[in-house]
Amino acid sequence: MHKSDLTSPAFHADKLRTLADTSTDYLGAVFARIGHRIGRAIVSMQYARMLTVLSEMPDSHLAVHGITRDEIPEYAAELVGYDRT
Repeated sequence: MHKSDLTSPAFHADKLRTLADTSTDYLGAVFARIGHRIGRAIVSMQYARMLTVLSEMPDSHLAVHGITRDEIPEYAAELVGYDRT
């Protein structure tokens, strides 16, 4: 590569484009991870709240929903889309 190639505007524009693309990809991945964790935290809170609500219901109300006390965790997970694994 010649010295004149290193000082040309096209060379610098290409390098800036490459840097911007790389930075955008990286930041996108970082924000996607953050968003996933926030979403997971929200679902966890919803699951905990649903467990509380269902646990406070009398057995007769649970029977209307077709569940028993032992099935509350699975039912709550199903309602809020919580992955218990």
